[in-house]
Amino acid sequence: RPAWEAELWMTMRSLSNMLREMRSSLAAPCLVQVYVAEGMASEAAKIEARVLDYIRREDSGSVPLVTCAVVPRLPKDGLVEVAFTIDHGDKDVSLSRDVMECKSPSGSLTGAVAVTCRLGPGDTWVACADFSPADLAAASAAELRTEDVRWMAEQCVGALWARLERCSGGKAQSASLLVQYSMGNAHEAVMEAVDVAVGGADRRCTGIASYMPVTALSPGAVLRLTAFAASDL
Repeated sequence: RPAWEAELWMTMRSLSNMLREMRSSLAAPCLVQVYVAEGMASEAAKIEARVLDYIRREDSGSVPLVTCAVVPRLPKDGLVEVAFTIDHGDKDVSLSRDVMECKSPSGSLTGAVAVTCRLGPGDTWVACADFSPADLAAASAAELRTEDVRWMAEQCVGALWARLERCSGGKAQSASLLVQYSMGNAHEAVMEAVDVAVGGADRRCTGIASYMPVTALSPGAVLRLTAFAASDL
């Protein structure tokens, strides 16, 4: 049995005990963020699926938005870490997902933006936009041009906000963003690109963005924006 299985079992058991004290359960998350140590990168998809299995043992109808990222190192040299955002409400919730093929104006980069959205705690919405290049190896190995990074950010921000507005019936006013990216040496370019895409667009997308470089994003993405949106944050 892989070492991560025992660690994940203990992690999920601890989570379950803690949530029980909060009068909640493993079936309650609206957002699940899975972090996998770099040494387990080849197992990331299995780990993500196993986390969802644990959740659905509690409730087969649970539909959390699940993301997975590979990071260089976890605290105490752990192999896997799981973060829950809990929805205490009793709602009839479903996930909506769109995938849009796109190509940069210069033609140098093609790929797809996948956007997933669901209702979050209270009257908030949680959504995630992933950009996956058609040629992942080339995008990962090469230093992308600033205009390509900016274009990816524009695609993700535009698709994310369009989906949030559609899901919320036009009520979404502001969003907090977690920006994760796996492109090497791209921190400043990503920050600038997201800032331009959010601030320069003709939309009401305002809020706070935090940035997190990662080793890899599952499945096959190089840029991910995860947002919490509300009418008034």
